[in-house]
Order: sequence, then structure tokens, then C-alpha cells
Amino acid sequence: MKNQKDIAIFLNVRKHSSRCKNKMLRPFADSTLYEICLNKVKEITDCNVYLGAYEEEFIEKAQKLKNITIIHRSAESSLASSDPVKIFEALHQIRTKWVMWINPSHPFLTVKTIYDALNAFLSIENNSLTSVVRKRGWFYTPDGYSVTNKDALVDTKISEWLYEAAHAFHIYERQYMIDNLKPWPNNPGDPYLFPMPEEESYDIDTEDQFTMVERLYEKKILGK
Repeated sequence: MKNQKDIAIFLNVRKHSSRCKNKMLRPFADSTLYEICLNKVKEITDCNVYLGAYEEEFIEKAQKLKNITIIHRSAESSLASSDPVKIFEALHQIRTKWVMWINPSHPFLTVKTIYDALNAFLSIENNSLTSVVRKRGWFYTPDGYSVTNKDALVDTKISEWLYEAAHAFHIYERQYMIDNLKPWPNNPGDPYLFPMPEEESYDIDTEDQFTMVERLYEKKILGK
């Protein structure tokens, strides 16, 4: 039987984003993406929360919150973009069986959805979970084979759908990631696919996405 105490909330942040420079700390809708995320995790008081960070700007802001344990990343870890050994070095200092990694690049993600995912994970036997959204559309393999809409229907509203990874959060076994340098085997059920609200799934990876999501956030959340 799973216990919520066996799951830690895990943030892993850095300044050096290659596609959208310093996206965590630059101004975003009267705040920053990082501070918006911190304001959510401070409400999660029944799980241990860990922050992996190297730059002082991240650490100073997190020190004000009582429920966050700060893990100091190395400079090499903060600069790494594809080496999982360096990127996830903070996992060695967490002692829970599972971690729930939360992506601060999703400003619309709510605390309710985080708890809904945690509770879903506690109720299933699966060893991992990831956030997904349901996408309707016409999808093709690289060699041109139709994955959906094989009957070539013209009404996109009744097109077949697929689950697309949202990358808002993942839950996985901490030791499995350390040993295998990946979060799960990628078999059916591992990870368990957790559908999240599409309106919370807006992610920021590029400059264009930063501009568009910020404007949407200002309108929907700040009422500007």
C-alpha cells in the first residue's frame, strides 16, 4: 500500500534555458514563472518539498518558505542540458521512494490538479505517472501512414484522438531514475497516463510561447 509520505515534491531549476533565455526569473505577468510555482508548492504541506538549484536567485526566494528543503546543485548540473546524471544529481539527496517532479514552466497548473494526480497515484498499483492531454487531430508517422483519421473524415471535431504528454509533472521511482537514467520503462501502464485539464497544460519552451502564455495568463488569471 502506498503512503503519501513516500512521495516527495521535486523542483529542479536553472537559469540557462537554451530556447527561452532565463525564463524562470524574468518578469512574467507581474511576477515570474518561478515565484508562481513557489506560491503553489508552499500550499503542499503534507509532502516533503525539495528544490534543486545552483543560482542564488532561486535559493534566496525559496529560503523564505518553511516547507522547502534546498538541495544545492553543482555548476555542472545547472549547465547540463542532456546528461541525466548531472541534471538529476539532486535525487541522491532525497530519501523517499517516489518523487513528483513539477515543471514551473506551466503557470496555469493548479494545486488541485497536483493533489488529484497524487491521490490518483496513491490509489493505483503503477510505479509511475505522467500528465497528458487529449488531442484530436490528424496524426501521421514520418513515412506518411495515418495514425488517426484513417477514414479521411473532413470534420476535425469527430477526429480520433491521442494522448499527448503535457510535461506538467511526472511521478516516478527515484532509484529507478538513478539506476536507469530514465523515469520509467515506457510500457503500457508504466507510466500511468493521467489526463489533466487542457486549460492548465500551456507550457513555455520558446520565446513565442512565453509571450503568448503570458498574455493569456494576464487575461484569464489577472483579469487584465
